[in-house]
Amino acid sequence: MKAYSALSGTYPLKIYGRPHNLLALEEMIQLARDTGVRLQLSHLIFVGERTWETCSEALDLITAARREGLDIQYDTYAYHCGTSVINVFFPKWFLAGVPETYTDTTSLMRLRMEIMLIKSLLGFGFQDIQITDARHPDLNQFNGMFLEEIAQARGLDTFENFIDMARLSRGRARVLNHRYSSLENVQMLMQDPAALFMSDATPAPAGV
Repeated sequence: MKAYSALSGTYPLKIYGRPHNLLALEEMIQLARDTGVRLQLSHLIFVGERTWETCSEALDLITAARREGLDIQYDTYAYHCGTSVINVFFPKWFLAGVPETYTDTTSLMRLRMEIMLIKSLLGFGFQDIQITDARHPDLNQFNGMFLEEIAQARGLDTFENFIDMARLSRGRARVLNHRYSSLENVQMLMQDPAALFMSDATPAPAGV
């Protein structure tokens, strides 16, 4: 889906608008409706504390679509974290200009403001991102630490540290993202007939 949180960089930021993850879900359901294809949503997660409350409505949308006759399921896993690479946190406009945007003052200023806004309104930030494999010899000593802790150890502010780790690892540093859901939401998803179980795991020959 295009968004997994109530606010994302994928859609225009409207503080009191429709939650972005529900917009993304509705778009995917409409694609299935228009094309007749079977749909698997990967994954049904709710990033950030302020997104958790959208879980019930998301399940209602899926249930209604299935009753309509659409073949829709989603994958879920039995814990509230997710694994990915560090570049997953960048909006598409920033990624489109990588690697130049890593050092472009205007782009960095815009990104810093967007991240500050999303952190404030979403309830998800650098304190929730844990490095499992930094994928750079100068950074591997920080494996297992959260971005806020690493920034303090390196004497950088959290945003500067985030950008530097993404740049040095070429966006490939492995991360564990906490607060991707609540345990209550996980239980709701596990009980739903549309749920498919998966691990969201990757082989890890290095890191922690």
